[in-house]
Amino acid sequence: MLISFNDTAKKLSEDKEVLDSYREQEPKYALIRSLIRARINSGLSQEELAKRMHTSQSSIARLEGGGQLPSINTIFKYAKATNTVPIISFIDSKAAAVSL
Repeated sequence: MLISFNDTAKKLSEDKEVLDSYREQEPKYALIRSLIRARINSGLSQEELAKRMHTSQSSIARLEGGGQLPSINTIFKYAKATNTVPIISFIDSKAAAVSL
């Protein structure tokens, strides 16, 4: 018997260990979503962005896939290449947990 994705997601969302893990990873995925959004809003492909950053398309794919977290220097290079400005802030982890 196959279990639907929605049923599986619902079951996992009720598991405290899964929720804790998700909350721990959410800032990483928020950064990744921001990177992808900046590139897409700039109308660039991964290859075009890579050329602007003097790197490879596969490096951009790893950044956007979460396989490699960017250094602060890479974030600023990415921003310059996409004509954006990064804004980095820190908030209390308890406040962040409420918003997830």
